[in-house]
Amino acid sequence: MCLACQGVQRDWKDEMKNLSELEMDLITVIDVFRDLRVETDPKKTWAAGAAARDHWQEVTGMRPMTPLRSKTNGPGSHCMAVYPRAVMYEKISEIIRSLETEAQKQGELFEV
Repeated sequence: MCLACQGVQRDWKDEMKNLSELEMDLITVIDVFRDLRVETDPKKTWAAGAAARDHWQEVTGMRPMTPLRSKTNGPGSHCMAVYPRAVMYEKISEIIRSLETEAQKQGELFEV
């Protein structure tokens, strides 16, 4: 379990009752991809999103909040998992970097 998440496991539910979305700096997996300047594609974003969700669920015992948000590209909106930046930013960054490293290793298998 990541260090930042250790304290969250105990009191996440109580704290969420007291904080609105506007009072908390929330991030999505896509936000972290952009911060890291990593190009996205559906396969990478779904894999990273699933890993972040699984980690969050393991730590808190709950699924992440999924408010209706504007789509990244194009009109419309959809539900997107959000996480507290202070708690999950480093973990999501780690997940994305590991996916990038794994993709590079796979690419090397097919280089001639």
